[in-house]
Amino acid sequence: MRTAFATIALAVLLGACANPVRDAEQAVAANLRYVESLDFRNLEEYPGSVVCGQYRAIQRFGETSHWRIFVYRAGEVQVAPNAADRAIFCSEDPALHLYQQFSIQVDGNSSEALAQVAADLRLMSGLLEQYYQDHAAYPTNERGLQALAAPASEQPNPRKAPANGYLPAVPTDPWGRPYQYEAAPFAGSKQPPSLLTQGADGKPGGKGLDADITLEHLSYIEHALTL
Repeated sequence: MRTAFATIALAVLLGACANPVRDAEQAVAANLRYVESLDFRNLEEYPGSVVCGQYRAIQRFGETSHWRIFVYRAGEVQVAPNAADRAIFCSEDPALHLYQQFSIQVDGNSSEALAQVAADLRLMSGLLEQYYQDHAAYPTNERGLQALAAPASEQPNPRKAPANGYLPAVPTDPWGRPYQYEAAPFAGSKQPPSLLTQGADGKPGGKGLDADITLEHLSYIEHALTL
């Protein structure tokens, strides 16, 4: 009984000590360089321990920046969030704003399929980054995602590639269709490929379960699913 009470007391204490706003301020400070001091204003906490607000930095050389918006979530800070970041993360109803921004609906009917899509995209995007590290390039459009399942003997740099491939088999989306992959044209620097599913109907566009889902939407869907 004493152990149970001690566990509950510790959980309450840790919850009381959690301070997302303080953590957000520290994350912003750690993200900036050559800063003498920081001012914050309009700090608001949102579902999922998200903190949004504005900061102004005073540089060591006497320069003062304009007020800038930031978004803090999942232990990381975005010091230049885009409009969708602000609309979805800095909201009391992220699922509603996700639908308004991208026509992707998170509800009881769609959550299982969206969770699978999010897990698949997270897995494959991570493996594509590993592939890039091993071969200094992403798979070509001709090889596509099947390159991730190919053995080392079929890879550009066999010595670095896993013997049996990066994964046993390339997953399909919840509706049984392959995810669409397209390598970005060479532009003199690293350009991540596009990776998407066209939803339940398999057609471009659409709403709800028919909406296209890309890597761009991944963090928004993951956030909405956790609430």
